[in-house]
Amino acid sequence: MNGGPVSVIYVSRGSHGHRIDYDRVLIAEMKALDIHLERIEETRYAVDTSRPFLFSMLDSHLVDFFLHALVRSARGRRTVGLFFRADTCFSKTSIKYRIKRKLFRAVSKLPHVHVLGLIPFAAWPSSAEVTTAWIYDPQMWDLLHFGFKENSTLPALRDLLAGKARGRKILVALGVQSKDKGFEYLADLWCCSAEIREKFLFVVAGNVEHESEHRIGLFVEHGGLLMNRRISNDELMSMYSCAAVVWSCYSPDYDQASGIFGRAFQMGVPVVVRNNSYLERLGGNLGHPTLPVPFGEAAVSAERLVAWKPAAPEPAQRLKLINELRAYSLKVLAGCLRPDSLA
Repeated sequence: MNGGPVSVIYVSRGSHGHRIDYDRVLIAEMKALDIHLERIEETRYAVDTSRPFLFSMLDSHLVDFFLHALVRSARGRRTVGLFFRADTCFSKTSIKYRIKRKLFRAVSKLPHVHVLGLIPFAAWPSSAEVTTAWIYDPQMWDLLHFGFKENSTLPALRDLLAGKARGRKILVALGVQSKDKGFEYLADLWCCSAEIREKFLFVVAGNVEHESEHRIGLFVEHGGLLMNRRISNDELMSMYSCAAVVWSCYSPDYDQASGIFGRAFQMGVPVVVRNNSYLERLGGNLGHPTLPVPFGEAAVSAERLVAWKPAAPEPAQRLKLINELRAYSLKVLAGCLRPDSLA
């Protein structure tokens, strides 16, 4: 990468969800490119505001991002943000989303402002309306940095899952569970089909939100394995190693990049997604084994899942592709942050 060292104010609030991993990988990868990210939780803590600003998951800083982008653009200062939920700009459920779309359409055209989506334009052309460019979700290429080894599992968790599965394939749903994340539909699918229960063990690992708790009883009564708590990163990665299939079949109101899908892609684990979703298109573009099923039609989805025989991705080709996603994403991000590149 051309140019000398660059110092950037990195605005990242909180330590839950994707944030810790985003912080770790972005800070380390940018440092290797001679771009130093100084992390702060609020913009008011910034001392030298002449430096570029990078907002991690700007969705958590919307008002702050808009105000700083406007003022800093007028002063010729760079402001960059990762836009995790660009899909909400196109929601028709509330007028606030139409307003959000207009605001992002305007701010993304300001000089020195870079709104980076996490969805390739080829997979979702409309996102170009509210973003200036895109990178791949870091959780589609970050394991190269973390050095995680495939098939590295926690022995106790591996034995628990193997004992419950009794030779059946294991399907895992990971992270916070809600209606939007497809938990209620997953429970319906599990309960409606004896053949599914004969061929698979469904494992749900993550906190179930209150609005979806009414599905817990039937899911467990039918033999589903539920870990209704926040799971550790080691447990999460062990789940991938034990899984034959990962659940990423989210509701039509949740059509966005997915770290769960991204990690499954990196680990070479097949994924179930909603048909006509962004993840279906992404899986096809990447050549990753991806089963699209209709959301809300449990019997049809059960039949398709039972009949599905995905081919395992070729490890060397998968590693090559992950490296390509990483290289592209870092090039775009570094180009937005360096003052010697085109603004």
